[in-house]
Amino acid sequence: MSFRYEIRLSGDVGHGLVWIGEILAEAAALYNGYNAAQCQSYGGEARGEANSAEVVFSNAEILFPCVQKPDLLLCLSQVAYEKYIHELKLDGILIIDSNRVTVAPMENCKVYKFPIFQTAFQEFGTETLANVIGLGIVAEFVKFILRRRF
Repeated sequence: MSFRYEIRLSGDVGHGLVWIGEILAEAAALYNGYNAAQCQSYGGEARGEANSAEVVFSNAEILFPCVQKPDLLLCLSQVAYEKYIHELKLDGILIIDSNRVTVAPMENCKVYKFPIFQTAFQEFGTETLANVIGLGIVAEFVKFILRRRF
């Protein structure tokens, strides 16, 4: 049975989302045996709006490498949340920075809140490493999903 999992990583320019996407795609392909594709958005985002990177992995050939309806959405900023939340798959996973993103009560997805930037500052003395914490959180969710599906 064919399986496709789509992830959108979103936030502001400079959050390191493309880097996170590259690592997730490489890990899925090289270390877990999946087909993987990664792409990013550079439209108006390059001028300071919401930025995104996308990862798709599958046990079958990936004919379209971009995310259409993400199974998992990471939002590191309010602007990113407002731009991408409507595309999240029904019963999808929404991961947000609890100090930077305010969500309305939602029944159509699972919402997980983490103080990502605050933790980066507390643990490393800089918010610059928030992407590393975001990567760890997303990786744990993906690992759990893959174990459950296969």
